[in-house]
Amino acid sequence: MIFKLPQWAGYKDRATYGIADAFFRMGNLGESKKWFTVLKEAFPTYPRGFPAEVIAQFAAITGRGVVGNKAASGTAILDELGQHHVMTGDWIVYTSADSVFQVAAHEGVVPLSELYQACDKARAMLQPPHGVSRVIARPFVGQEGAWVRTQNRRDLSLAPPGPTLLDLLRDKHVPRVGVGKVDDLFAGRNILSVGTREMLMSELRAHRAQEGERLAPFSRLTVRECEVLQDLIEGKNADRIATESFVSVATVRSHIKSLLAKLGVNSQLAAVAAAQRAGWISPHTRPDSPS
Repeated sequence: MIFKLPQWAGYKDRATYGIADAFFRMGNLGESKKWFTVLKEAFPTYPRGFPAEVIAQFAAITGRGVVGNKAASGTAILDELGQHHVMTGDWIVYTSADSVFQVAAHEGVVPLSELYQACDKARAMLQPPHGVSRVIARPFVGQEGAWVRTQNRRDLSLAPPGPTLLDLLRDKHVPRVGVGKVDDLFAGRNILSVGTREMLMSELRAHRAQEGERLAPFSRLTVRECEVLQDLIEGKNADRIATESFVSVATVRSHIKSLLAKLGVNSQLAAVAAAQRAGWISPHTRPDSPS
């Protein structure tokens, strides 16, 4: 974890960066007991596998069977159970020397969205006394004898039970930048890793691009056509629009014909439906007519 030390830390004349250990020794954010959340008990580990009731509950809430349930190497357990998973769709659940609940699934057998949802459910389920430090989604691809774990891994950490250094840094408005999976390890609380930030920005750009494509036809409408389309959305007919706008019905119908052509539809109902699907909001509003 890297952060810039602010002026109040005593380094106002130069840009200084440090690690949490060095910052801790400076003691500028208060008493040391406030820096980190100290656990009363270590995270539980399961060298002989998880209790039967834990596995049964996971199978019940996800709707799939479970195989494995032991401490194992991630690659070794795929060699052992990968083909069984492909044939049955059962989750491969395993752990390690660390406090982790790992769920492996082939991306061609189980959609990533389903794997992530299953791990979300496991995270909600695995609370004390079985509050493992992390639930890990372990997607893989390939075929028997040539399994490959993908980069779509996702870690779900147990949220810190109390304030952490990151919370204190946020309170002091100190920027935090994570490297690697730091945000996962802190359950995403008050920190984003560079990779996560880039992923979110990429998703935002893609969303905006899709939104732009949906709204592109509406950008060709004139101010008057936008007003007429909004009137149609509000359920007004041509006669009422003409009366409220102080124009002829023929003029209104001309605007409707033009906007239908620009939107590529052949009826007023289709134009209204297209606007609603695209989430279109008129950028132009006609002043209220006098009463």
